[in-house]
Amino acid sequence: MNTEQPTWSIAITFCDEENNGFVTLGGAAWNDQDEWNRQWSAIPASPCGSDDPSMLVADKIDESDDRVDERFITADTAEQLLGRPLDELIAEGRAKTPLTLGQLLQQEPELAADFGVARQAN
Repeated sequence: MNTEQPTWSIAITFCDEENNGFVTLGGAAWNDQDEWNRQWSAIPASPCGSDDPSMLVADKIDESDDRVDERFITADTAEQLLGRPLDELIAEGRAKTPLTLGQLLQQEPELAADFGVARQAN
């Protein structure tokens, strides 16, 4: 019997062109779908859209963990929502996000061991 309540979330993602990847900077989740929709409506889209130089996206994620909407946001909006300077958030997010196979294997020793065994078998 699953007693967990469904959650709806909003994640702030940095499009990291330098490292060719996506870095999650933070977000929030709600057990109430109406509150989630209210919070989403309060997030302003960047007037520059996908041309915004900060390369930040707010992702609206439903209870099934599917992204149902997204909008580009400004650096100021991200800092207001997450309560920290953007440079700190990006540095922390990059440190936690494996952007290459080598980085992933460094962060996940069990996977590295399994990967090494699989490579030796081939």
